[in-house]
Amino acid sequence: MCAEATAETCVVLAQPEKVATSGFQQAVTQKAQHVAESRSATVSADTEFLPPSESRRPPESDSGGTHASSEVESTPANDANRTGEPATQHSRQAKPSILAFLPLYTAYALICGVQRAFTFVVPIFLMIVSQRALNRTDGSFVPAAIYMLSSRGACFLLGPTVGKMLDWGWRFRTAAVASVLYGVSTSLCAIWMPLLARYRPNDQATAIPEGTLWFCVFGTIAALSEFALEISLWKRWLPLTVHAQQYQSGAIDGSKTEEQLAIANARMRRITMTIDIGMPLLVGWLLSSRGEVQGSVLVARFGAFLLAIQLVALFRASQICARGENVNASNEQQDAARRTGRKVQGTASTREEPIPSTTTRVAVAARTVYQHLRELFSSWRLYYEQETFVPSLAHVSLYFTVLSPGGLLFGFLTYCGVNGSTIGIFRAASAIIGILATFSFEILVTRLHWSVLQVGRVGVLCQLACLLPAQLLLWLVRVPEVPLPSAAQNSVAQITYQQPPLLIGVLVFVTLSRWGLWCWDTAETEIMQTMVDASAVGEVSAVEAALCSLAELLMYGVSFTLSSPRRFPTLATMSTMSISTGALAFHRWTKRQDRRRQHLDAETEREDRTPFESGV
Repeated sequence: MCAEATAETCVVLAQPEKVATSGFQQAVTQKAQHVAESRSATVSADTEFLPPSESRRPPESDSGGTHASSEVESTPANDANRTGEPATQHSRQAKPSILAFLPLYTAYALICGVQRAFTFVVPIFLMIVSQRALNRTDGSFVPAAIYMLSSRGACFLLGPTVGKMLDWGWRFRTAAVASVLYGVSTSLCAIWMPLLARYRPNDQATAIPEGTLWFCVFGTIAALSEFALEISLWKRWLPLTVHAQQYQSGAIDGSKTEEQLAIANARMRRITMTIDIGMPLLVGWLLSSRGEVQGSVLVARFGAFLLAIQLVALFRASQICARGENVNASNEQQDAARRTGRKVQGTASTREEPIPSTTTRVAVAARTVYQHLRELFSSWRLYYEQETFVPSLAHVSLYFTVLSPGGLLFGFLTYCGVNGSTIGIFRAASAIIGILATFSFEILVTRLHWSVLQVGRVGVLCQLACLLPAQLLLWLVRVPEVPLPSAAQNSVAQITYQQPPLLIGVLVFVTLSRWGLWCWDTAETEIMQTMVDASAVGEVSAVEAALCSLAELLMYGVSFTLSSPRRFPTLATMSTMSISTGALAFHRWTKRQDRRRQHLDAETEREDRTPFESGV
């Protein structure tokens, strides 16, 4: 009896269409059909987030075997053999296609260009305003100092909050709001500029004319907006665009992600440096042809002129990023859950019934302020808890320096009688070395297959090898007691022989140090992109940028205390100590990470080899 039932069951499972109409056999047939439907539904759900090359793979057979031939045919090498194409075509896809990144590059180039032009022209305009307000030719640095302190201070204080908004809000909406705010704020600055330029001094002359504070407020809003846009596009959107390009090509490979991200970061850095070279030339031509005031107003209107193109590029780049999120569905679900949880908590607090008591209102307001402060400081705690805390803090040390092509170094060189043409050559050479560093970074990662940690470690050592001789030569320079006149009438060929030779050596070593600097910087950027959770990368990057602003403020404060050009070697010594400390910390951290990866690889290899050995 039991044997007959078992035989009938096997017949039902094998040929359900030939089963008799008995009640037991109908139940078995329905059970088999239900199992088949559930298996097909599971397969379709599992292949929903797979790339095209993997989603076309057939499911496992009911007998427990797999379609091995189908899986082999879906590999890139066999696809090439089946279509007659060379097998190297798929390997060339490791280099990201420029078309997939074109909207992101366009948006970043527009935002970076407008910001560089506005940042370049504001100190010049404020110096002109102070000259007219004081009715004398020397002017004052006070308006420019107030603007710098307000913009950098706002980035330091409000940077973590901006990062939280980037992580909690929708991608395109937050970027579009920041772009519109930047265009509106710079337009208000353009409206305010003629009013400040027409200011005439009264009996009590002051270097800060009426309306300067409002100009600083609008400029601070622009600085915060640019702060948010740069973090969004570089730290959040760029990795997602890389994943989207991989998803579109059907070549999702974790080992190739590091190389593709290195190429994309190098391209972004080259865009920045190209703008740093070309934008000052364009702004200088506008100021010389239209005048300082009219040229400054025209530059301030760039943000409004290019706003529509920025929004279109941001919208298209956001759509491409949405495809990249499908590659890592788990991270997207965590981000959505976190964002939804925060919003639910916010709406729950707004549904509280109004309390008539004034004392209780004050208590509720104090509790709300306390919660906001706690949320603010939670960003710093989150930054401290990250595994990337050490390399990020080492990167911040780079901003506490005067040994870079900046205003303090240029002022010291002018004081020592260095020709303006020499300073121009120094700045252009530094930018060219930086561009070469991005190509070197890309070649080392993609062609020589170095890890990002190795490239960053080499960059650190090269920067130190160039900065230490520059510091030594700077100690040997005899700084004059009074400013020396520069030989502006001499040709470029005669500059080397007429300028202080030790200062020329300092400039040469500082220029060479830019190669190591940008290799280090690009490596640190990719470390932050890959090792920080996607749901917190905006918040962590904002805290890092806030610390960079704090380092710049500290250097400005120290230079204000040691304001004499004769104390510049002391400032350079402090800069070298800061960079050396950060470089040693980064070098030690990368070494520890390499040992950790080697240990994990050895453990994985031993675990994979153990089952075969036990089977033998």
